[in-house]
Amino acid sequence: MNRKITCFAALVLFAAFSIFAQQYEPESNFRASPIDGGRGVRIDGYIGSNWTVNIPPQIRNIPVTSIGNGAFRQRNLISVTIPDTVTSIGYEAFRGNQLTSVIIPNSVTSIGADAFSGNPLAGITFDTSDEIIIYTAGNIIMGNVEAGGSGRATLWINGLTWTLSNSESYANSVYVSDSDVYVAGSAWSVATVWKNGVAQTLSNSESYASSIYVSGSDVYVAGRVGFGQSQIATVWRNDVAQPLSNIPSEAVSVFVR
Repeated sequence: MNRKITCFAALVLFAAFSIFAQQYEPESNFRASPIDGGRGVRIDGYIGSNWTVNIPPQIRNIPVTSIGNGAFRQRNLISVTIPDTVTSIGYEAFRGNQLTSVIIPNSVTSIGADAFSGNPLAGITFDTSDEIIIYTAGNIIMGNVEAGGSGRATLWINGLTWTLSNSESYANSVYVSDSDVYVAGSAWSVATVWKNGVAQTLSNSESYASSIYVSGSDVYVAGRVGFGQSQIATVWRNDVAQPLSNIPSEAVSVFVR
């Protein structure tokens, strides 16, 4: 009899612990809107005061499928849990917080520009069951493609599309080191590196980044400074530029051993 009581008590404690562990932020702490004909909910804003937020998978019994533009911007968050019902994370959604790590659920198919800018991120984890994760850097062309259009630097991770910039920009190379994802390219004609989606310029003049390589804590970028007859092949090590030539040239790839 005592053994049965002990087992029952253990099950009660386990259930209580599970409920506590799954405790979500109250629905009243969010501004939200129905989307997709009422099949989903978009979180438009966070009006609570907690620094640790566990986003609920449903609001008013409808799945939370979207984190809207700027929804959690500058809310002093130190931790956030995104449910696996979410498929899109908007522009500047979590900008300006104190997040050091983020787990992106496998359900997410798009991330907007600057979604995590202004956070001291040590890394981003993509929660996926895929055996192989393919990272591809490139550009979405806006406007008339035949007329040249205007690029938007983009990172594709398996089925996820991560827009790195909403202005004219180009992504040329990607490198993954532990949980950090680096992309090299240009934004507004200036050599740029995006680390976990956060942009950092490498120059204050016209320039271009073609390739990136990471070795330990050192980040190497190959490209050029200047344009046309004045362009000079350049390699940056931890944002410090080193010219490679004194005649018109361009560096297109870098490797370190």
